[in-house]
Amino acid sequence: MAINNESGSITRTFTTGLPAGTYPNVAGSGSVTVNTNGTATVTVPGKSAIAIRVGTSPSPSPTGDNTATVYYKTSWGTANIHYGIDGTWTTAPGIAMDTACTGWKKKTVDLGTAGNFQVTFNDGSGNWDNNGGKNYTVGTGTSTVKDGVVTGNAANPCGS
Repeated sequence: MAINNESGSITRTFTTGLPAGTYPNVAGSGSVTVNTNGTATVTVPGKSAIAIRVGTSPSPSPTGDNTATVYYKTSWGTANIHYGIDGTWTTAPGIAMDTACTGWKKKTVDLGTAGNFQVTFNDGSGNWDNNGGKNYTVGTGTSTVKDGVVTGNAANPCGS
């Protein structure tokens, strides 16, 4: 459980002890994705809470019908996705992306009711890719971001 009594949102990474999967937020709406290493990075809105627990079933992908899976082509060893949905941004540097395959990082984001969102990427050490200060706009479904170009409704660049 994570409780945020501040007015703005906070993003933190927690060790959960749960198997990998996406779990429903039993303290409200949305879901939390647990990575294969048992950690989950969550953004808790101001004056709100997020909770997951043993006994709820993980789903193979985030719950809800409005998700975006972003594949980012980079040579960085670590990549974070820093994003804003309806004007509310994750806390910098954002949320760690998973390695999808050689050269590609991946993250699936629940957009709630939004049809698209703004994203930037960074390596956690001060290097940013923010599309020359314009940010990238990504829609629902699967998108790739490679060499400054967003491709919507894209195939998985890793093959499956």
